[in-house]
Amino acid sequence: RWAAWLAGVPIIIHTVHGFGITPNQPAWFRWVLIGLERLTGLITTHWIAVSEADAVKGLGWGLFQRSRVSVIRPGIDTWTFQFPPLPVPDRDRLRAEWGVGPEHLVVGTVAPLKSQKAPLDFVAVAARVCARVPAARFVWVGDGELRPVVEAAIRRAGLDGRIRLAGWRRDIPRVMRALDLFLLTSHWEGLPLVLLQARASCLPAVAARAGGAAETIVDGLHGWICEPGDIDGLAERLCQLLTDRTERERMRRCGGSVPDEFDSRVALEKRVALYDTLLASAGFAACVDTGLPRSEQPIAW
Repeated sequence: RWAAWLAGVPIIIHTVHGFGITPNQPAWFRWVLIGLERLTGLITTHWIAVSEADAVKGLGWGLFQRSRVSVIRPGIDTWTFQFPPLPVPDRDRLRAEWGVGPEHLVVGTVAPLKSQKAPLDFVAVAARVCARVPAARFVWVGDGELRPVVEAAIRRAGLDGRIRLAGWRRDIPRVMRALDLFLLTSHWEGLPLVLLQARASCLPAVAARAGGAAETIVDGLHGWICEPGDIDGLAERLCQLLTDRTERERMRRCGGSVPDEFDSRVALEKRVALYDTLLASAGFAACVDTGLPRSEQPIAW
């Protein structure tokens, strides 16, 4: 933003996908970052927050006034996740890649192995659940810098055969349909799109209340929300769902759709409309009309 200001760019928009001010930083350092954000806010024309939680946080820190922030979701292509269940042979083949049989109940997540996503909490939750539910298995789809640390934690917990680190995959809609439950242990987030993907896939989720997590699923309807770091609470909710098939199916039936505001096409429309408003207020022409529907127009981000 400062580079844009020094270059004389007349309209500077900043999108917040979760702030870089996080709970794992020392308090003094967080206040330094808040001060720098306040200073940079003086040259920022408008802010976009991907979640109400981020907007409220920024308001509380004094980064902007309500009139200078808009909540616009990043959105997902919902149709890519709204498919019927995988055929049983396909589902069994995919689960077999994780060392999981048809008799098991699989709890999974999709995330990089980094501190934000709290993979050690995932292992701790899995340890508690596996002690109570013999059929439970856990899969982490994703990779990252903490892999050696997480592998060591899995070995120490004696869960080598119960937790699988599956690495990166490109077939996430298929992965979602092979799971029985979804678990998100993040300590901080902007808006966890993966929970929307789980919801669109009719996959019940148990998630930490990080960032906009509670804006993506309805507590008690599409899954359960617990506080970040609440290992016992997350484990208890998983055990309830793993041992109650009727409740799992009820939550599954509640999924399959997401509010329009989370649709990528709607999110694009809202963003272009905001750009047009800001351009007009500064005396510039609106975004160029290519002749295509707004949802198909190319935009440089």
